[in-house]
Amino acid sequence: MIAMGIRVAPKEITYSILEITGEEISEINYNTNTLKIPLALNDDTPRQLSFIRTSFLSIISENNVSVAGLRTAETVANPDVFRMNVEGVIQELLSNSWIESYFTGKLNSIASKLNKPVQEITDCKNGEDIFDVQDWSKINSNKRESFLVGLAAYKKVAKS
Repeated sequence: MIAMGIRVAPKEITYSILEITGEEISEINYNTNTLKIPLALNDDTPRQLSFIRTSFLSIISENNVSVAGLRTAETVANPDVFRMNVEGVIQELLSNSWIESYFTGKLNSIASKLNKPVQEITDCKNGEDIFDVQDWSKINSNKRESFLVGLAAYKKVAKS
């Protein structure tokens, strides 16, 4: 099964493609990348959102993604409106694509799907390798979160 995890940041979107061949974490091959929004689109939010949607549609298609997860922003007093817009566009894409199942959630939802305490998932995103994932210490927090939400999306389907 191919799972995808997505984490939105203000200037780029990080995504992980997880090829899951068995029940163990060691049986997951993964690749993590970022989609950077072209500088030429800086002052044109609708075109930025269109670029993101089109790019992710291609990424999903090229990788035969069957389940996906989107890490959504935590509740804060002054939310990043652009991030919220991007998350909305990606949610719309996931709901209208051929993906079998998708999951959106904050850290507590990710922890629940992975059957772990929230603090353990927070520590994991900050660098602690609780799942024994290859090269975990070499990737940044956004990449770790994209991996974790992709894994949570898979676990959601696997439990069904």
